[in-house]
Parts: sequence; structure tokens; C-alpha cells
Amino acid sequence: MFAKCLFASLLLCLLPLGIQAQSQAGPFDVPFKFVAFDSEFDAGPYHVLRVTESTLRFQNNETGSSRLVVKTQGRDAKTDGRDILVFERIGALHILREIRSGATGRSSTLPLTKKRSELVQV
Repeated sequence: MFAKCLFASLLLCLLPLGIQAQSQAGPFDVPFKFVAFDSEFDAGPYHVLRVTESTLRFQNNETGSSRLVVKTQGRDAKTDGRDILVFERIGALHILREIRSGATGRSSTLPLTKKRSELVQV
């Protein structure tokens, strides 16, 4: 019984961390296909959920599909209170490079995997 109470207390203490880790940005209506980290995404409406300090989940609001993307630590960014996605266009390819949070005034960059970086530079 004591072990169950201790376990329940521990879960209650960790609950705020889980709530904080699931902060959300968006909605974003992206009108073109794009690449982020090691994944390709179709055009459409997305929400971005922070899973951990270094991981984001991109969820397509139409299809319900989602993918995880790695991000770097944030830095200060000027925003007007809105969440913003920053893309780099190379030919017909759109690469998601940065997410700016209007709520926190922070910006996180999204690196490409080594394989994706090599393909972009070819």
C-alpha cells in the first residue's frame, strides 16, 4: 500500500512537467510541401507540439498524421505575439529552418540530418 501511495505521489509531482512539455504552437496553414529534420511533409494545416526540450511533434490537422522533429535550444526572437514558421527555399524545395513562439518570444532552429543536408547541397 505504501509503495502504491509513493508511486501515485511521484506521478502527481511529474504531471506539471508533462503538461509543460506538451505546449503547442499554431495552427499553421502551410501551402507547400516541406522538409524538416529527416521528414517530408505535405502541404496542409499543422499544429506543433513540444514533446521534450529537443523534440517537436508536427501534427497534420486534416489527416491526423504526425512526425517527430529534432530542434536546437531556443534563443530570443522578436515576434508580434504570433507563432511563425521560417522556411528557406532552394529551387522547388522548402526547408523549415526555424520556429518562433509568440507566447515565449523564443526561437528554435531545426537542423537537417546529415543525409538531407548532403542532398540539399548537391
